[in-house]
Amino acid sequence: MKAYYQKSKRLPWDAEKKKEEIFETKMRFIVCFDNDKIVGFTAFMFDIEDKRPVLYLYELQIIKEYQHYGIGHFLMSLMNQIAKNVGMSHVMLTVFTHNEIAMNFYLKKCSYVIDSFSPSKSGKTGFDYEILSKKILVN
Repeated sequence: MKAYYQKSKRLPWDAEKKKEEIFETKMRFIVCFDNDKIVGFTAFMFDIEDKRPVLYLYELQIIKEYQHYGIGHFLMSLMNQIAKNVGMSHVMLTVFTHNEIAMNFYLKKCSYVIDSFSPSKSGKTGFDYEILSKKILVN
């Protein structure tokens, strides 16, 4: 992830800020193991964005040799189910536009859309990230 931040003009890498974010008391994690080896994780928090109750995904990371086995898609399905179970209206996340693999994954494979809250949807220019969201249908 650090490399994507280093390419960004708007969201530069800040190790201390990232550490604070990850150790935020409201942050929740799901960690995937292969025996005793951590192979991936999500970090998420329940929040209010643009007056909507959301599950905000801060991190989804799968180590390279475990990518393309469905782990990321499975974790995103869990995010959707957790959001539904606790009454959130959306799952949201921020993704760098230069992270083409992630953009494709979220938009095409997970059916996320660029949120109206995203800089590109509000006419702002010069941003190298998008805010994506998926509406959660509650029974």
